[in-house]
Amino acid sequence: MSHDRVLSGMRPTGQLHIGNYRGAAQQFVELQDSGKECFFFVVDLHALNEVTGHVDLDATSVEVVRSYMACGLDPDKVVLYRQSHVPEISEVSQVLSNFTTLAQLRRCTTWKGKIDAKAIAEMVTRKDAQDDESAGEMVRSSTPNYGSLTEVDLYHFGNELNAGLLLYPVLMAADILAVRSTLVPVGADQRQHVEFARGYARTFNHMFQTDALVIPELTEESSVTVPGLNGSTKMSKSANNSIALLDSPKLIKKKIMRMPTQEEPIGARTVGTENLYQLIELFCDESLADEFLDRWGNSADKFFGEMKGKLADRLVQLLEPIQSRYASISTSDVRDVLAQGAQKVRPVAADVLHHMKTAIGLEGGA
Repeated sequence: MSHDRVLSGMRPTGQLHIGNYRGAAQQFVELQDSGKECFFFVVDLHALNEVTGHVDLDATSVEVVRSYMACGLDPDKVVLYRQSHVPEISEVSQVLSNFTTLAQLRRCTTWKGKIDAKAIAEMVTRKDAQDDESAGEMVRSSTPNYGSLTEVDLYHFGNELNAGLLLYPVLMAADILAVRSTLVPVGADQRQHVEFARGYARTFNHMFQTDALVIPELTEESSVTVPGLNGSTKMSKSANNSIALLDSPKLIKKKIMRMPTQEEPIGARTVGTENLYQLIELFCDESLADEFLDRWGNSADKFFGEMKGKLADRLVQLLEPIQSRYASISTSDVRDVLAQGAQKVRPVAADVLHHMKTAIGLEGGA
């Protein structure tokens, strides 16, 4: 096994869809099989940033791990745990929060993104922009334009957000540093957060003349976006345009056959037709994707229904073993796996925390 310790997280979303499978679960399995030591955890504390009422995060956390295990994660090869089951992570986060500034946190893309979302909605209300899309283009351009909104408006938008969101990068740094991870694969949207963790480690080690915190390496993973079935947005449960890993063969075929496509394969592809091609490219043999393009460019016969049928058959074939493994895993099995994972992680995090406290002077040496 490689000396690298890889860390990656999964959101407690419950059951997965094929977009999650292609965009995350497959990458987790590849990391598992790479020979590196892998720590995979459920980010249930991060999920509290979006909670506005009772939600069964316990059940959804167990469910998402069960789904990842069905996709091929093997608890004998990787360590699986829940963030909230390792209280030392929260204490490391508390310590780190004393070595960051509000200015640093307000520069975080997650924080700025939430403020921009509020600004976009307000710009449409004020008629500064016709719709969310045009407002988004104004706000996210190289020279941001917030219309009639002032700095005071943006400041007040920030005041409406919770402190947990502001401290998100500190908790994420604690996730990384508390377990001495050496390698953190992330998409472009999370790169800044890992850079924060690296910065915290350097600052802490330099300030207290210690090597208590391991400075992790960052690897940027190529993100895979799986299109939705409705011809507009990416696949998601909330948009009701997804195929769940546990959907029956009949339901899968029904959903695929209902995808919007042009009647005639002539001219520019519509969004729905483009999505059909992308799904074929992502989940089917290369030969079928080539056939799609060939028939698109050289034939006037209607073939979308045939292509949808072949895509549906392939998805049924892909999901059958996943569904079989899922049925063989009980929630009790998952809870045992998560408990065992926490038992492995907590001594590591406790040792890191002890070295941090010793370096600061909160605890004695040995």
